[in-house]
Amino acid sequence: MSSLAKLCSAGSGFYEKLIREFSVDPARLPARCNGVLLYQQVSPQAVHYFLINDQAQAATVHLDINGFTPGTAEDAVSGEALPSLKTIEVPPEDARWIRVTIGNEYMETAI
Repeated sequence: MSSLAKLCSAGSGFYEKLIREFSVDPARLPARCNGVLLYQQVSPQAVHYFLINDQAQAATVHLDINGFTPGTAEDAVSGEALPSLKTIEVPPEDARWIRVTIGNEYMETAI
């Protein structure tokens, strides 16, 4: 059995709880974004979202964040301020790195 399989198997505590919570109810995911691949990385001051569009056409997406009230948002590469997470343009076969500032309430509610 691989290390990942052991971590995700029944009886592994934290990981079992995490998998059960997020696989049973997708509405409880920390973030969702239809139309592109989404990866998330949390740091003490911000949450970083990587939106990857592997399609041949551009995508306009809505980044739906759960668990905290987003602060300021910006494209971490270009520095472009994003006044809304409801309309983010992702070019075809490209990606965007979005940095969203957070307050302490997120860290307290993180699993």
